[in-house]
Amino acid sequence: MQRTVGSGSGSDMTRLTRRAVFAQAWPITVGQALVPMVGIVDAAVIGHTGDATALAGVALGATVITLIFWTFSFLRMGVTGITSQAQGAGDTIEVMATLVRSVLLGGLIGLLLLAASPLIVPFAFDILSASPAVAHTGKTFVHARLFGAPGALGFYAINGWLLGLGRTRLALGVQIVLNGVNIGLDLLFVWGFGLGAAGVGFGTALAEWSALLVGLLACRRVLGPAWREQLAGLTRCTLLALAPMKRLIAVNTDIMIRTLALLALFTWFANAGSRLGAVPLAANHILMQLVSVSAFMLDGFPDRRGARGNRDRGRLRARSQARDPPHRRILAGWRRAVFPADLDHRRGVRRAHHARWRDAGDGQRDAALLRADPDAGGAELDSGRHLHRRDARKSAEERGRGGHARLSRDRLEAALVGQ
Repeated sequence: MQRTVGSGSGSDMTRLTRRAVFAQAWPITVGQALVPMVGIVDAAVIGHTGDATALAGVALGATVITLIFWTFSFLRMGVTGITSQAQGAGDTIEVMATLVRSVLLGGLIGLLLLAASPLIVPFAFDILSASPAVAHTGKTFVHARLFGAPGALGFYAINGWLLGLGRTRLALGVQIVLNGVNIGLDLLFVWGFGLGAAGVGFGTALAEWSALLVGLLACRRVLGPAWREQLAGLTRCTLLALAPMKRLIAVNTDIMIRTLALLALFTWFANAGSRLGAVPLAANHILMQLVSVSAFMLDGFPDRRGARGNRDRGRLRARSQARDPPHRRILAGWRRAVFPADLDHRRGVRRAHHARWRDAGDGQRDAALLRADPDAGGAELDSGRHLHRRDARKSAEERGRGGHARLSRDRLEAALVGQ
């Protein structure tokens, strides 16, 4: 028996009730509240050193990192919708391909960001208004954080994949691991080794790599014991298929525009605070982290609704495609648009004939068969969904008549209606 991806206690294959929605939404809400906790922990650890310049540098560096990383937030939000639709359509191959494709894409983007960091970081701080001391601290923090770029973007993809399958508790567990490792490493590097802003950055980068590793283990648990066979079954053509890539790019465009517009406002706010000095910049950063907690928490129920809706959309699309081929659906739509009244009338008459034939007894059917054609020996009737076959040869022979002609559905129905 083949295992369905996403099946289990934490899957989305449940009845849509308030209790079911809440059971799947609360892990997302808590997990979303933990997303900005990484920045809060960084600010709290570096703030306890009493160095306002270091805190201001971390604040400005966190703004740059947020602008860079969340530009690719489609790796979480877009992958959630695509995975839900594939699961709803029952396409387990595409579910697996979406995971591999998105993780590899996130890792590749992260490596490119790491390679381009000598160009990106100076350019970003040339745009922002900051004192030389604050800018130096911020650059150190950003360089350290970019070492975790492949892990962070790969974790975005895994988080979105788990949410798309409805495995919200697993996603919450991975997020808790990320925050726990981040807290421990920040305390070790800053308070233990005295590395300052660089220690905060390296601690968070290592925590993101840890989250990627734990996330992969969570994906292995979702896929079950046959994950090796499923992974080996993915071909290069499947991973590089043009249609899924187009869908991912189309999702990217809308989400990226929305995210860049939002991040541009946050960056302007941070830059305005930096013009007032290190202390106002640090204070504004702490306040923005609190705002981020409430904003992320409010995304819990919309994320659950979006995943559920996309799953149902994929299921309906699969049923529609399985019911009729595309050319027949196009012709049917054209006929409904051009001849709506004629189709409604014909459909009503046919339904009445079908109901009359279905409710008739065996004797009435045989009588209608023989009255329509005395030489009939068999009948075949299609009543819409099912093919009803009846052998009337015995009845014909008992009446001294034989034959092997096949009657059409319309002649049989007309005979029955004429009783």
